[in-house]
Amino acid sequence: MHAVSEPAQRRVGSYRIVRRLAVGGMAEIFLARLEAAHGFTKQVVLKRLLPHLCEDPSFIEMFLYEARLAARLSHPNIAQVFDIGESDERVYYAMEYVHGADLRDVAKRIDATWNAPPLELVIGVCIGVAAGLHYAHTARDETGRPLAIVHRDVSPANVVVTYGGVAKLLDFGVAKAKLDGKESTAVGVLKGKLPYMSPEQIDCSVALDSRSDVFSLGVMLWELTTLQRLYRCDSQMETIRRITREDAPPPSGVRKDYPPALEKIVLRALARDRDQRYASAFELQRALEAFALDQQLVVSPSRIAELMAELFAEELEGERAQLEDEPREVTDSEVFTTHWSAEANAAPSGGADQHEAPTRLSVVAPSPGPAVPGPTSPDDPSTRRRQPWPWIGGAVGGALLVALTWKLAGNAGSDEQPRARPEVVDSQPPEQPPEPSPAPAVVTPPAQPAPVAQPASAKPAPPSSERPPDKPKQREPKRQTKKTSKPDTNWNKNSLALPN
Repeated sequence: MHAVSEPAQRRVGSYRIVRRLAVGGMAEIFLARLEAAHGFTKQVVLKRLLPHLCEDPSFIEMFLYEARLAARLSHPNIAQVFDIGESDERVYYAMEYVHGADLRDVAKRIDATWNAPPLELVIGVCIGVAAGLHYAHTARDETGRPLAIVHRDVSPANVVVTYGGVAKLLDFGVAKAKLDGKESTAVGVLKGKLPYMSPEQIDCSVALDSRSDVFSLGVMLWELTTLQRLYRCDSQMETIRRITREDAPPPSGVRKDYPPALEKIVLRALARDRDQRYASAFELQRALEAFALDQQLVVSPSRIAELMAELFAEELEGERAQLEDEPREVTDSEVFTTHWSAEANAAPSGGADQHEAPTRLSVVAPSPGPAVPGPTSPDDPSTRRRQPWPWIGGAVGGALLVALTWKLAGNAGSDEQPRARPEVVDSQPPEQPPEPSPAPAVVTPPAQPAPVAQPASAKPAPPSSERPPDKPKQREPKRQTKKTSKPDTNWNKNSLALPN
């Protein structure tokens, strides 16, 4: 075993080692964390070739072959491979962190907790494994050529059930496939775990296909539903003899209450003649789904997660306690929140909440400039604060006055005095040019409707001579402008008040 305790060994490439999970005959497995730019982190599993095997090119090629093959597969029931690299002359690859327990531990915990295996969990897990196998068996490369994958090591050690209720198939290290059109393993090479090998896999005289993995899954299904080992013998020769020469015993011989319909499915998957088995993992998956439907079994991930929580309650509680005891690291969101708050200190926030910092940057309002005198009195402070909108209010008020004038001109005679009131608007523009430069831009919109009212007032010529006596009525359009623009300026104030 090679402990990882020195600070120099705490990092492998871009990954920081958290702790070691396991050591196998070929590689050691770590829980690691990918650390990238801008505070990006991701928890992964790092698999690294053992030091004494790094001098053997055949082991290096086998290790890299597993990584390249698994990286081509993307399925919910297959653990994903993300990256491959080399550090300190040792090759490694990063894969999905599957938070759960393998089927060996699940079977032991079921045997110690319950008198009978829960069919919902067992059937649900095997359905997921069959789905992942079918995807691998039918996978193709980038050019559309079949990869012809046969896992060859389907066993409880290579299936992990997550605490979220999903079965994940692992370890394609001994899988047979055609990468780049080349066969990975020649006929006659024996790879895998003997108690889960198919008869043709042991025979080594014929090329393997997907039905070999169907047999291995059948062995797992038999063991999980009986909580006993199927091919556990005193010697390897005895195991080989039973697999190749004897039919699998019916599970009802172990459990008297074994469902007959499920026994039929299991024995067909374990047929020594592969032509008598299910033709694909998909057919086995459909048979298990039909059985679950007929027996009204809930095999959803949520139900499996509930059962896993009951089985591994102590482990989950221990993990939660460990996380609470460990020093908490600053999260990515906290890093950015700190930066935003530091930049916002220059603004007059006065101890504002941190969530307002992004708002200050995304909603940028122009700083209030000098007041632009509008139609109202220049010493009105509210008018100076609402400078962008008075001309709209004036335009609306002018339009209303023009419409009123047009209506009065059409309905009354030329001797009526009220028609002369809109003419006051014409007298205001000549008085505005002496005002500061922004004034014409504000006053011009309400002065534009005056020519429209001229044809209506052209007939009553005498009222034009009465314009001087009507000058005191100039406040009437001002009051109209102020009342009309007030809702608009209030909306404008609220919208620009976001940074405050």
